[in-house]
Amino acid sequence: MAEIYATADQILASWPGLPTAGRDDLVEDANAAVRDWLRRDILLADRVERYTGPGLPELFLRARPVVSIDRVSIDDWGDQASWTVDPAVGVLYLGGRRGDPRFATRWPRGVQNVEVAYSAGLAAVPPPVRRAVVLTAQRLYEAGEKTGYMTSESIGDYSYTLADGLHAVPDVAQGLLVRYQEGPLF
Repeated sequence: MAEIYATADQILASWPGLPTAGRDDLVEDANAAVRDWLRRDILLADRVERYTGPGLPELFLRARPVVSIDRVSIDDWGDQASWTVDPAVGVLYLGGRRGDPRFATRWPRGVQNVEVAYSAGLAAVPPPVRRAVVLTAQRLYEAGEKTGYMTSESIGDYSYTLADGLHAVPDVAQGLLVRYQEGPLF
């Protein structure tokens, strides 16, 4: 099931002018746009994922922060009893590394040969993410009212200018979301 970062009632509290017609679709679309922009699910969930062994000391888990790891299994090696995790960035090290990543055992190379069962994510939706959904819902609503998103407007001899190629998630919302977005760690 897709994560919901803000409900219609939460959006209504921040945006009293939320239209009633098509409200549920608008809220669903705004949540989906934010989720797509983040490129990951951010809420706490149990996960079982398979990874391709990189032949390096680090294995980067898809979700973070990591709350707990239930099982680490490598094809042909079975369950692994010795591993270390950096929960904030979701990096998993195989074996005892004696406090230094240089001493960690390398993950064996292979295709989808590592399986990790773990819990990761945030316990609650952070306020900046909820606000980003509100801003995105407003952008989507405004885009539906016109043939495009308005970038300027005049009053005398009324005119307006529409922008081309804008994203559903406005720049202000992207600024709120950037710390939660999936991307390169280094």
